[in-house]
Amino acid sequence: MKNQIFKFLPLFIVILLLFSCGTLHKRKYHSAYNKYQKKEYSQALVSINKALDKHKNRRYYELKCYILSELKRYKELEETATEGIENTWWSYCYNLYGLRASARYFNLDYEGAIADYEQAIYLDPQNALHYYNYTTLLKDIGKNEQLLHVFHIFLYRRGGRMREIIDKYNKVGDIFFNAGIAYFSKKEYEKAVECYTNAIKNSNYYAYYLNRGVCYEELGQDNKALNDYTKGISLNDKNVSLYENRAELYIKLKEYEKAKNDLLKAQRFKESVKVHQPITSADLNLAIAYGELGNHKESARYYKLMIDNLETVPPIIYGNYGYELISLGKLSSAVSAFQKALELDKKEVDFYVGLAVAYYRLGRFIQLDEILVKLKENTNYKPTVNLLEVLEKEDYSYRGDFKKTWSKIFEK
Repeated sequence: MKNQIFKFLPLFIVILLLFSCGTLHKRKYHSAYNKYQKKEYSQALVSINKALDKHKNRRYYELKCYILSELKRYKELEETATEGIENTWWSYCYNLYGLRASARYFNLDYEGAIADYEQAIYLDPQNALHYYNYTTLLKDIGKNEQLLHVFHIFLYRRGGRMREIIDKYNKVGDIFFNAGIAYFSKKEYEKAVECYTNAIKNSNYYAYYLNRGVCYEELGQDNKALNDYTKGISLNDKNVSLYENRAELYIKLKEYEKAKNDLLKAQRFKESVKVHQPITSADLNLAIAYGELGNHKESARYYKLMIDNLETVPPIIYGNYGYELISLGKLSSAVSAFQKALELDKKEVDFYVGLAVAYYRLGRFIQLDEILVKLKENTNYKPTVNLLEVLEKEDYSYRGDFKKTWSKIFEK
């Protein structure tokens, strides 16, 4: 009996050693995973490397890739994913292909990333995450036709009788969002609206309402756009774009007080970031709102801010600034503003009208006569007492005291 025990002892030792080795690399993997969860990425990398030294396991390669992604070591991530694909069972490597694709994207190898996402979808066609990552890549590099092709494959999978798509990471809404952006870039606004609506059905995210609101504006459905911007603000009341878009719509609807309030909120949020903010259309809209509300000093201040800070100043900025200066009684400065506007665009009738009124109020009648002649020569209009009425039908706007002065020009 004793001899038989010794006979099987070597086999028992071998089995024990194998079990110990297996247990060791699993312990190293679990140690790495726990450190990864705690965001101790450098220590996690040491542990997962020890696990991979003992055993070439697909899950180990995947975890190492996730760790390297957090460390932003994308070249090493690509190499690790490639090694994992070569050393493990190919048909289960869909996550490794996806991870390598993300590394190639960061390494600016877009064609390589596209090939890897194609492979990931081929191996794992039910996983919404692959479609999301792939369409995001195509959106970022402007390949809209290819994005929509992938989107239609996704729709086919999602609409099948088996309802094949698995959305573990809640990415279906973002896939529709990416498709909406592609349709918008093609000016297919109704299809874009449909995509954003489907995105909203999957996730109540403010950006979906923002983009759908822009589409509604393009379609001339201002009330729907206004509702979407308002809904977006209820979901994220610190998003600058929502306030600025809604303000621009309020200006279009001539609700200047509401526009001003939205623009001031957007301005405060920009200032809270404490970084230099470039001049944008929001500053122009705020200047317009102040002017329409009768606060000409603030309106003029914003126009001057744009003139001083924009590298290229559009002529309308000089023109609008001139009108605010007239309201403030700064007629000589108004003349300079209109003259600068006309240097940039000598065909805009509005600049001639403003300059004519400024000259009249300054008593510079010779220059007034000259500018009326140029108005007739350079535009499609004639300088008549009824001209402002004609222009107001074309979406121009003039104030009461200004219109009175224009009438007086033709009484002289």
